[in-house]
Amino acid sequence: PNPGLCVGDTVALMSLPIDSSCSCVWHGPENFTAIGEQIWYYAADTLSKGWLVVEQLNTGCPTAVKDSIYVNVLPLPQVVISTLDTVCAGDTVEVKITAFGADTVHFNLQHTFAGIQSSQTLSVSAQDTLSLFFPIETENSFWISQANDLYCTRNQHDTVQVTPYPVT
Repeated sequence: PNPGLCVGDTVALMSLPIDSSCSCVWHGPENFTAIGEQIWYYAADTLSKGWLVVEQLNTGCPTAVKDSIYVNVLPLPQVVISTLDTVCAGDTVEVKITAFGADTVHFNLQHTFAGIQSSQTLSVSAQDTLSLFFPIETENSFWISQANDLYCTRNQHDTVQVTPYPVT
């Protein structure tokens, strides 16, 4: 089963009219309002989750004709990367990577040093922290790209830089 939309997703919703003279009005979370048989609902953030109610007007029925659907909006996975920003040349630096998401978060760790770029595909259980150690001789940059969990994908580009102090 589909657990919901991811933040940033759009879904088409349709109400089949009782007859051609009917019109439809939609109401939902965050003061959402739309008019039409088919609408597009954009999940801007997790506050966009909730009940979407459609009411058909001009039906000729003595009471309102309504229906509803619950739309769940899931947060995007996030990977937080941290390290010391200055160390002595020749030291080893610990890069900590903490994942937030549903179940296991998969991501790419990019690393640039001395004009060389490397990439590793890694996985971390949600809310866990992975520690990696790197020797530092020159300036290094580390960043995360393309984080995804069980349901959602996020294009992420958070960078940390490590600059070595020269050893005298």
